[in-house]
Order: sequence, then structure tokens, then C-alpha cells
Amino acid sequence: MKKLGLITVWGISVALLVSAMVVASSAYTDVKQRQIEYDYIADALAVPSLKIDMVRWQPSKNSLARVVTEADRETVGTAITEAWNAHAAAQHVGQTAVLADYFTDTALNRAVQSAEMAHASDTRMAVLAVSAEPVFHHLDGTLMQLMVEMQVARYSINDDESLGLFRLTRETALTTLVEKTSRWEILSHERIDAEPIRLPPSPDTNAIGAMAGINYYPAKTPWRDFWPSYERNIIEQDFNLIADLDANTIRIFLPHDFGLNDNELSNAALAETPFHFDSLKYDSPIKTAASGDARKNRNPTVAEHQFAKLEHLLDAAHAKGLKVIPTLFDLKQDYDLAGWSNDHHKLSRLAPLLANHPAVSYVDLKNEPDLDFQHHVRARVEAWLRSMTMTFKNLAPDVPVTIGWASHRDALTLSNILDVLTYHDYADPSLSAQRLDDILARSADKPVMITEIGETSFTALARWPSSEVAQARKLSARIEALDSSDGIFLWTLHDFPAPDPLAVGQSFWIRQLQAHFGLYGLDGQPKPAAEFVRQALTDFLEGAQHVTTTAPRPDIGLPARTPEPE
Repeated sequence: MKKLGLITVWGISVALLVSAMVVASSAYTDVKQRQIEYDYIADALAVPSLKIDMVRWQPSKNSLARVVTEADRETVGTAITEAWNAHAAAQHVGQTAVLADYFTDTALNRAVQSAEMAHASDTRMAVLAVSAEPVFHHLDGTLMQLMVEMQVARYSINDDESLGLFRLTRETALTTLVEKTSRWEILSHERIDAEPIRLPPSPDTNAIGAMAGINYYPAKTPWRDFWPSYERNIIEQDFNLIADLDANTIRIFLPHDFGLNDNELSNAALAETPFHFDSLKYDSPIKTAASGDARKNRNPTVAEHQFAKLEHLLDAAHAKGLKVIPTLFDLKQDYDLAGWSNDHHKLSRLAPLLANHPAVSYVDLKNEPDLDFQHHVRARVEAWLRSMTMTFKNLAPDVPVTIGWASHRDALTLSNILDVLTYHDYADPSLSAQRLDDILARSADKPVMITEIGETSFTALARWPSSEVAQARKLSARIEALDSSDGIFLWTLHDFPAPDPLAVGQSFWIRQLQAHFGLYGLDGQPKPAAEFVRQALTDFLEGAQHVTTTAPRPDIGLPARTPEPE
């Protein structure tokens, strides 16, 4: 009997152990699955390289039981930002487990349901900005209610991945947050009202006039190296060269994260490129942040430094009589919804400066976004373009806006919300005039400009695939073919010793071609194309007969460089 009892106890122990192992295995499976979901959604959440709070705080109209401190604003603002970014990512990937880290109770149920429905129905929602006024803060500091005004973009994706419906709205809601284990979670979010955000009246484009322009980077610091290695004297020297070409406009490129980094510069970086707070002359949120007493005890931020450089560039251009077309989101690598609030924040910082500086003629929201349609889904790219265009136009209603399409095939895309129609013309030059005529016929009398044309002078062997004289002739011919446009912009002023692979790709052949598009060579001397282009741009602006292209000019006046025979 005693033996049987031991066997019975042993059997029960084994059964309990097996049961525990099954439970543990099930729990491990759940945890593993949750981790997979976390890893999957983390890819969508890890989009913004800079963590920027989307919440802008407003003072409370009524007294509160407990004061909302700066630390409260920081932690609650971060919680709201992360919650809506997680919700945006959950719609995209179709996984909702991570939402439990940001929402709780009623808000969690609703967030999960809406994310699952959005994923299933190919609809999306992105919160671009939040303005928050505290209306209740519990005495023990664990419960807070905010009256929020949110800017929200919603869109649908058609079966062919084109953009379906699109709405940009301003929504009022009461958001309640609860503090749990040292972090805030959204307990409820009750929408009170919503109204569409509409476009302001179109700005006057008559003042833009004809433009003969140059796409500009310095020779030694193009693309990503430009703003970190900004040299004032180089910029001013190059603007002299551009003015000597009889160009009247430059097109510049601001990287997608320009003006967002609020980290302080190191002493070494500051010594390399000096900065003075008083050099920020134009009103903007950046200048406001730099004008307080706190600046006396700190170095400038990266964003303040960048704005000072941009102001110098605009001032230098204005001093030479050059207009500027800033391109705002260059080298943008993704359009994930979790990053849209960062892009909105960038526009809110840039818009006042660009609206007030006399050198700015119009802005180019994004360079060649049609090249992103296939990889990033056309509907998402177009929805982002609509959101940011409408945002900028409401922030700076007097500044015309364009999008620099890579091809004439998309030159009319979103034309109903754009003020200037622009595209790039690198295709068959014999059809340049035909492509332009097609766009002009459907432009609704909006200005039409070709903001990039260019020809390489790269010679691999025996003047193949091109040469300096061939470059000059081809550019002159293309400018002549496009003489009925409102503007023509050359790519680019300089040859580049090391084109950025992020911009042009890793191909050795492509990089060599891209290295030799300049009107000035690597030795700093003008190529034959410089004189051809100078005369062609002069004729374009004067409306005169363009230069013929049947033979090189006999007196191109370049003693420092002998054109090679063609």
C-alpha cells in the first residue's frame, strides 16, 4: 500500500510536471509569437531617425488640481506620439499586439479594432500634429485629461495601388491618459468634432516670371555632405559663377531631416563652422527657441546651425539677384505613416522663413517622388504628397508650391493642388518639344518649368559615350527645344569627384556618368558647355533666337581649356 502510494504520488508529480511544461510551452509560444509581432511592427516603428514629440502644448484656461510640469509635458507628449505612431504602424503591418503598450481599456479595444479594419480594407490614418490643452490633472498625478486638436490624414488604396479617397481633417477630441508603472497610456479618446482642412486661395504666380536656373551643389560637398560641410566663401564664389552664366535662379536641396535635430553641437563641430545666435534674422520657431536666455549656457543645436546656413545661402543669392527654389524633402527613403508627424513638424519650422525671405520664389516639395511609386506604393506616396502640400500651403499661403517629377508622364499628377508644374527632361532630346507641348496643352495656364536637364561629358574611350563638346551641343539643343517653357534648370554647375551612392546608386558606370554633368570641370575651369549655356540662357530669357547647334562656337573664349575634337 505504501509502495502504491509512492507510485500514485510520483504519477501525480509527473502529471503536474507535464502539465506545467505544456502551460510553459504554450506561454513560450505566446511570448514568441508576440515577439515576432513586435519585431515585425518594430520595422514600421523604427522609421523616424529622430524622435520628435508631435504634441504642442497650450496653457490651461482653468486652474488644475495639480500643476502640469515640463517633465509631465515631456512624458505625456512622448506617450501620445508613440501611441499614434504605433497605431499607424499596426495598420500597415496588420499586427496589433504592440498597441497594448500604449493604449488601455476602452481606448485599446478601439485602437485594435480600427487598426485591424484599416489593414483589412486598405485604408490608412496618420496623425500629423496634436495641440493639447490640459483640462484635468488628478492630485496624485496619475490621471490627466487633455482637450486636443489633431491634424489627421486618411486615405484609401485602390486595387491597382493607386490613391482612392483622401481627406485631411482637423479634429477635436477629449483624450484621457493614465500613468501605469512609470509610463502613460491612453485610457480613452473621444472625438468631439471634425472639419476638413481646405486649401487656401492659390497664390499669384505672375510674379515668378521666366527662370533660367542651375541645380546647385558645391563641387566637393554634394548631396549629404553639403549642409554639414557648408562653407560660406565657396557658396558666394559659386553664386558669382552662376550669375556670370546669366542664370537668374538656383534650385537647392534640403535633406528630409533638415531642421529637425535639436541636439546641441559639439565644441569641435562648432569650431569647424562658426555660428552666432544673432545670425538668425527671420522669424521661425527655430529663431524663437534660440532667442531665450537659455541659449547663453549652451551651444546651438544642429537645427539652429542648419537654419543659420540656410539664411546665409538665401541672403547670398539675394545679394547676387538670384531667386531660390528650395526642394524640401530630398533623399527621403520612406513614406511610412509613423514618420509623417516629423515631416509636418519640419514644415512648421521651415514655412515662416521660406515665406518671408525675398529670395524664395516658390518651393519644390519633393524631388522625383514618382521614382518611389513602385517601391513604396503609389497611393501612400501620393497621400503623403497631398498631406504635406496642403500642410505647407496652409502654413505659407502666399508661397507657390510644385513637385519636381522625374518624368513628363507624371507632370500633371496632383496638378489640382500645385501652383507650378515641373518635371525633368533627360529622355530623347528629339522629343523634348513634343513632351513640353503636351504638358502645356493641359496645364490650365499654370507655369510649366523643366527643373532638370543635363548631359554628361564623361569619356571612357575615344569620346564615348560623350565628350565636352558633345555635352555643349546637346545642352544647347535641348534648351532650344524647350524654349516655350516658363523655366529651364541645368544639372549641374560642377563636376563631382565623388557622387553620393545614396543618391545615384553603387554602379561604377553610373557614378562616372554622374560625376561629369557639370558646366565646370574637376579642375574648376569652365567646359565648352559653360559658354554655350550662358548664351542659350540669355537668349531664353530675352525670348531671342536660341543658339544653333550645328557647329561649336568659334570663339568660346576658354584659354584655360582646349575643347577636344568631336
